[in-house]
Amino acid sequence: MKKIKKILMALAICSVSFIAVGCSSKSDNDNNNNNNNNNNNNNNNTNNNQKKENTISAEELSNKILEASKAVKSTKVKVQSKVKSDIFGKGATCNSEIESTISLEPLVVKLEGKTTIVGQKSSGYNMYFNEEDMYFQSSFDKKWYKIKDGNFKNVFGKQKDVGNLATIPELIKAVEKNISIVEEGSNYVVTYSGKDETAKQVLEKASLSIQPTLAKSFENMTLENYEVKYIIDKTTFYPVDCEIKIKATVKQEQGSVSFDSETKLTYSDINKVEPIKIPDEVKNAPEMK
Repeated sequence: MKKIKKILMALAICSVSFIAVGCSSKSDNDNNNNNNNNNNNNNNNTNNNQKKENTISAEELSNKILEASKAVKSTKVKVQSKVKSDIFGKGATCNSEIESTISLEPLVVKLEGKTTIVGQKSSGYNMYFNEEDMYFQSSFDKKWYKIKDGNFKNVFGKQKDVGNLATIPELIKAVEKNISIVEEGSNYVVTYSGKDETAKQVLEKASLSIQPTLAKSFENMTLENYEVKYIIDKTTFYPVDCEIKIKATVKQEQGSVSFDSETKLTYSDINKVEPIKIPDEVKNAPEMK
């Protein structure tokens, strides 16, 4: 049981690194899929003159994305994350891959994930949770457990917010003077690279909504670089793809903690997810002690 709790703790630490910057989506509209396929064929050919200066302002784009986000009731999302850290002189690398199926009305989330801390054995796991309960199954013993620990519930419970696109327009507005927006085929491509104080504030807000105990870390954090690339569908205003890179250092009494993270998210089946039922075997699982 202690080993399972250690696995959970490792997963929780890695999760904070990428859930806070959840950002991408793929429209499931048939016409948009055709557009996206055509656009993918053209994206690699810069000679097709598909790229041109934007005809939409950052403010208008933000408002359109925010309005579109209100219609998202369910989705699937794949999150791939790599976090390199140096904790008081000791390096570590955490690789994570999570596939989530999310239904918001009512809230039910199914997770299938794998996390590897380099130098240690990979940990696979499955999870279900709703508004009241959370269940966990590790690759260690294949048994389901009901989780009561508040810290783990707070971290993993925020997985539902990966489907919340409202953080995207917030960031765009915060750094609108320093972002680039261009049109490429059927998409808007939004890019930003820098270390603006406003970008740090947006990142802080997103992270603290997941893990309030990080507040002191942000007080002592130096954001060295923050890179974001959104690809937004021009018709639906759902994000098509997203990549985020963060490099930062946090000073503490024991020394400095630095991390360098890369995150990629891909959404599918927006508003096409069938109702998620938590199996009786899972709901009847014993409580984790």
